[in-house]
Amino acid sequence: MDLVADPVLLKGDSMTGSAPGKAWDGYRGLAAYFFSGTGNSYRVAVWMARFAAARGMESRVAPVRNYADLKSAPSGPDRLLVLATPTHGFTAPWPAIRFALVAPFGRGTHAVVVACRAGLKWGRLFIPGLDGTAAYLPALILALKGYRVRGAIGIDMPSNWMAVHSGLKPANAAAIIDRAREKTDRFIGRILEGRAFFGSWASFPAGLLLAPVSLAYLLYGRFGLAKLFFASNRCNGCGLCAKRCSEGAIRMYLKMPYWTWRCESCMRCMAFCPKEAVEVSHSLSVLMGILTMVCPPLLVVLLLGDRMPVVVVGVASYAAYLAVTFALYAVFAAAIRIPAVNALFRWTTFTPLFRRYHEPDTNVDEMNPHGEGRS
Repeated sequence: MDLVADPVLLKGDSMTGSAPGKAWDGYRGLAAYFFSGTGNSYRVAVWMARFAAARGMESRVAPVRNYADLKSAPSGPDRLLVLATPTHGFTAPWPAIRFALVAPFGRGTHAVVVACRAGLKWGRLFIPGLDGTAAYLPALILALKGYRVRGAIGIDMPSNWMAVHSGLKPANAAAIIDRAREKTDRFIGRILEGRAFFGSWASFPAGLLLAPVSLAYLLYGRFGLAKLFFASNRCNGCGLCAKRCSEGAIRMYLKMPYWTWRCESCMRCMAFCPKEAVEVSHSLSVLMGILTMVCPPLLVVLLLGDRMPVVVVGVASYAAYLAVTFALYAVFAAAIRIPAVNALFRWTTFTPLFRRYHEPDTNVDEMNPHGEGRS
C-alpha cells in the first residue's frame, strides 16, 4: 500500500511509500504507535509515517494496544519506533506508559516520543499547552529497555478536553493544526537525517514540579473522571461508542453505555457520537468530590482504627476511594435510566452547550480498524 497516496488505509499493516526521495542510510523503516481519542495523536503519527514513506522508507501506523504488531515489528539500529501520545494530567496517560513497559527490549532500536498537548488560539495569539513529563516519562522507560532515544518533543494540537470546555472554532483548530504539521515535519526530518532533538524544555521543569499532580491523576483522577460520563435521552442505543472505544472501556447494558475503570477520558465517545448523546455530569463531579473526600477516611477509621501504620492507612484509603467511586457510579448509572433523573443531570451539565471536536481529517474507524481495544 502507498502510505502517501492512500493514508486512509492506515490499519497497522506494513506500508511502503513509493514517493520520490531518499531516506537517511541509517533507517530502513519507521513504526509509529499512537494512543488517541479525538485523532490528534493519531494525526501526528500519520504525518511522521507519511514523511518517512515519502523518502522511500517502509512505514507502519498502529494503536498502542496492537501488541501483536509491536512484538512482530523489526528491531535494530536501522529501525525507528515512534510513540505519539496525548498529555493527561501533565504526563503521559496510562496506555502510553503501559506501551513503553510492555514493549520488547529495544536492542538498539531508535525511538522518539511525541506528546500532543492542549493548544489554544485567542485572536492572533497561539497559546501553547503544557506537556510536562508526557514525552520524557515513556522515553525514559524505553531507554531503560534498551532503546536508543533520539528525540522527545511536545506538539500543540487543538485542546480537546470537552468535559471542561467547548471544542475550538474550526478556523482556530485548523490554524493550530497547520502549525503542528510544520513542527512535526521539522522534527521528524531532523531525526531521519540522523540528528537527535529534544524539545519541551520549557515545560519539562514544570512537569517535574507537577509530578505529585501527575501521580495523583494516574492513581485517582483518571478513575474519577471515568465515572462522570453518561448518555443523555438522545441516546438510541446504537453501541458505536462501545465498539469504537480504544480501551474497551464501555459496556452496553440494556442499550445504554456504562463506563468502566478502563476509561481514560480520551473523549472519543463524546467526539464521535452521531447523536451527541455522550455527556459529562458536572453535578455528579461535585457530589463525587465531596463523598470521596469524606467517606474513605471515615471508612478507614471505622474499620482499622486511627493507629495503624501509614502504609496500611494509605492502601486502605485508596481502596476505600475506589469502592466509594464505584458504588456512587453504579447508583448513578442505574438512576440515569429514569427519564426525570436523566433530564435533571442533563440540565445540570454544561456539555450540551459545548462544540464537539475531533481532528477534521480523521475518521474514527481508521484509529481502531479491527477493534483492538475490545475484549
